[in-house]
Amino acid sequence: MPGRAFPAASTLVKRPHRTAAGGAWTRLAAAAWMAAASLAVAAAEPSPTCPAELRGCWATTEPPTAYVLFEDGKCTLTDDGGTARELQATYAPRQVMLAMMGQSHAFAAAVEGEVLTFGSDVKTRSYRRIDAVPAALRPAPLVVAPAQPVPADRVQAIQDDLTARLQKDQQFRQPGRMDAEKMRAVDADNTAHLKQLVAEVGWIDAERFGRQASLAAFLIVQHSGDVPLMQAVLPLVEKDVKAKAVNGQLYALLHDRVQLMTGGRQRYGTQITPNAAGEMVVAGLEDKARVDEFRKEIGMGPLAQYLEMVGKAQGGATVRIED
Repeated sequence: MPGRAFPAASTLVKRPHRTAAGGAWTRLAAAAWMAAASLAVAAAEPSPTCPAELRGCWATTEPPTAYVLFEDGKCTLTDDGGTARELQATYAPRQVMLAMMGQSHAFAAAVEGEVLTFGSDVKTRSYRRIDAVPAALRPAPLVVAPAQPVPADRVQAIQDDLTARLQKDQQFRQPGRMDAEKMRAVDADNTAHLKQLVAEVGWIDAERFGRQASLAAFLIVQHSGDVPLMQAVLPLVEKDVKAKAVNGQLYALLHDRVQLMTGGRQRYGTQITPNAAGEMVVAGLEDKARVDEFRKEIGMGPLAQYLEMVGKAQGGATVRIED
């Protein structure tokens, strides 16, 4: 979540008073103020170099256990559920700027003695330094089994199971029936099940399991928040798109989400998020000038049409592209 913004130079360096004679600044005073302001801006400018007092791994002092690892240019952290995420990071005094969902967010980070206080304006936690990087911060890549023939009765059972899971996935995502806690519980169960399934039979591709089952598996992945699972599945979804077995929009949705969740920028403009002012925006585009070219390559229409459709679905809201 967004933290505090960097202070402006004017709050760091006091502007000189006007001189009594004629009410104008002296050239010397003006030059001195400008030089001091420039130094203040430079001091506040975030850098990819991690400060020595932050560098390394930290664990929360109270349960549930969470970890954070600060390195040059990146920060890897786990949530309360243990899911690890590596994000692009820059550092400033007592702040860490993390690239999240196409936007840069400031988090407070202060070391007092042996304790680190780290978090946003909404939530901070206390951490103590640990010597070894835990396995939770270096998750092994998810292994997806190669595609092999599957008996017809097994295919049918997988199709029926995924159809039921898709219904549960959508049950608490409908307008007027949204329930965040129940969504999280369903997503966690579906994700754990799908990870076991793809380790056994491979990706649920359209060729072997049909488009409906493949779509259900895709939506479970998309809602999982499990980056290793999403990264493992992404090239397999791309393969289905190139074979024209599934809609190219599925690949675009997953590609963009993976990019934004790992601190990158989205290519196709499929991910819409509120900015600091609460406006719905397409944030963090890889190449604004070429986005329609990228979309056309996988059979998608212009971004403007997509944003108009999304805006209508949101009650006529305007969705804009953020610079």
